[in-house]
Amino acid sequence: MLDALVKIAFCTYIFAIMVNIKGFLRVVRQLSGEQKLLCIAWTFLFVGLGVFFLRKSNVTGVGAMDASAWYQIACVALGSLIVFVLAVRKNAIIYIAQAPVFFLFIYGLLAVISASYSPTPALTFYKGSLLLIDVLVMCVALVYLRKPFNSTLLLDLTFLLVGFFVAGALLGAVTSPATAFLRSDGALGLMLQGIYPYMNPNELGFLSAIVAIVGYRRIFDAKKLSMRLYWGSLLILGFTTLFLAQARTSLVGVLIGIALVSYGIKKLRAVAVLVTLVLIGSVGYKIYSDQEVDWKENVQEYAQRGQSEGGFQSLIGRYERWVTAGSAMFDDSPILGHGFDAGVRYGAGEFGLSHTHMHNAHVQIIANSGLAGYIPWLLMVLVVTWRISHHLLTRAWPAATENDRYHIEIAAILLLIVLRTATGQVLVTHQWSLMIFMGIAVFCILRRFDLIESKTKPKRRYRYSHRTLGGSIKGNIQERAR
Repeated sequence: MLDALVKIAFCTYIFAIMVNIKGFLRVVRQLSGEQKLLCIAWTFLFVGLGVFFLRKSNVTGVGAMDASAWYQIACVALGSLIVFVLAVRKNAIIYIAQAPVFFLFIYGLLAVISASYSPTPALTFYKGSLLLIDVLVMCVALVYLRKPFNSTLLLDLTFLLVGFFVAGALLGAVTSPATAFLRSDGALGLMLQGIYPYMNPNELGFLSAIVAIVGYRRIFDAKKLSMRLYWGSLLILGFTTLFLAQARTSLVGVLIGIALVSYGIKKLRAVAVLVTLVLIGSVGYKIYSDQEVDWKENVQEYAQRGQSEGGFQSLIGRYERWVTAGSAMFDDSPILGHGFDAGVRYGAGEFGLSHTHMHNAHVQIIANSGLAGYIPWLLMVLVVTWRISHHLLTRAWPAATENDRYHIEIAAILLLIVLRTATGQVLVTHQWSLMIFMGIAVFCILRRFDLIESKTKPKRRYRYSHRTLGGSIKGNIQERAR
């Protein structure tokens, strides 16, 4: 049954891509030359994070360069070269003063400086430099996406790439099931991981949740049948991989996110009510039927991944790690940490850790960069969260326009990212989660620019053209400045 579900979800997605290929190319042709170069650079930096080759040595040590390392360096080099060229053309560095960009810059600068006391100076310097490249990417995006106004470009491109990666996990399940499925004692007896590219179940679940939220929100805004097929395929793709990966935090996040989207968009409230009634009816049927299967036991077993002894052992183990090892590393160097992306990775032996990360972004950053790095990182997250939530509550709730619905979608994704900081390593280094967050930050800044310009030019009307790389969905909004 699971094998059939995987094949149906994968084939539906591929068919939807083929049907909409002309729409993708049409949107690409509408972009300016600089915007196309920015998209190419963003793609190189994003796909460079995918490990398409198995590493030859344990990630806790620094060994010889393997195919994965060379692949990432090549992608970073090509993407960085394009970004530097674009930055020189139009003095993009002036946008470094924007709040979220500035805080990321301080975080990255301290990461580079920490190479002076890191146990692995070369790796720390390289990882910190990637953050500074991310800062430059955001500055370039603020230059070339402001006129013509296209604040959603990077996010839509990211959602397209994430869809490819999640589909790659299902492709791996079809071609190499022995590698793609990890054995588990849970209700399913297995957990899905990505192999095209490699992603552990939690990482796959995180990206799958984003795909599900985007597909759920946009399928109701699509005006063409082909686009509804595409967003519907993303919805099926996301929930299938999330269910098989059994990523618990992402599962909670996607349920809360979909509830947020459903409540904020009036025409989706009926769908939410219908789904809720179906679930209640299914549970009631299970309770009062004569079936021998105990649904409560199945749900608990699924959530525990087979960890029946003492409850959620992995969660208990993470809490113990935060309290014992995390506090010990903080006491040892509370201000500067132990070196960016090296404090936990290479201090594992000294603090009795068996893994290379703390399963908590906050503890991870404090261990690596100390309070000096954690404070600007936290301010960066808080600024973006505040801007999205403030706009949502004051202007876009409930959603009356397509642009408002886009804000609610981003709020749901941001909520998922914030939840993942409590149980995973997200937003810590140059990684998929940080690039998604960067796209949200660019969107916030450009929307703020647009609102400021509207207030300073009261007699002019602004026309908002919503173009996405998922298709030519256009929503026109005319705002008269107050």
